[in-house]
Amino acid sequence: MSGSIGYLLHWRADYSRLRYTPMPTPADIELALHEHLDHSGLHFGAFDFALDAGGQWRFLEFTDLLSDCS
Repeated sequence: MSGSIGYLLHWRADYSRLRYTPMPTPADIELALHEHLDHSGLHFGAFDFALDAGGQWRFLEFTDLLSDCS
């Protein structure tokens, strides 16, 4: 779908346009993630974020091991 408008409709529609870079988590976000896990009674969860054009962290989704991921 490279070069099409599909990527405008869904951010994962054109993987060739995406970049993935591990980054340190800002302290305030890390604290909020731990609070969410504690509140939910969980020990692990996968949190997905994206950075917007201004460098702000944007929450995308959360997956816990109790979810049916099959």
